Amino acid sequence: MLSKQEMSDKLLSIGLKRKYKPYWDGDSEHGSICLETRKFSIVDGELSGSEIDVCDDNTIRVWTSKKPTAMARARENGFKIKLFDGEAELYIPADRADEFLHKLGAKVRMNRIFTPEQKAALAARLASGRQKRLATTQ
Repeated sequence: MLSKQEMSDKLLSIGLKRKYKPYWDGDSEHGSICLETRKFSIVDGELSGSEIDVCDDNTIRVWTSKKPTAMARARENGFKIKLFDGEAELYIPADRADEFLHKLGAKVRMNRIFTPEQKAALAARLASGRQKRLATTQ
């Protein structure tokens, strides 16, 4: 099992530039690095959303319920694709993955830097919301 830092380093080493949210999937035989997605679930044997994992050092595999979207991306860009009943497995080269992963559901870390003026405005907005909640509960 790899630590978060080791997984992030691995993603950088294969050519991903964006900072994705990796996690270790120990379900497979050897385990694999997966990326957190906005929506992924299997309900009654049917996939909903997308699951993204590092297939090898050159390939990212996206298992998705967005079959038409996956077919269009594969056709436009010459990616390998496997089609199933209502699902698709799209194989994206690691050097081009940053263009597509976010559109297919991968979560990207957002580093926000606020100026002092923005921090003051945010604090004021939070304080006014807190006062409104207290006024309605009394």
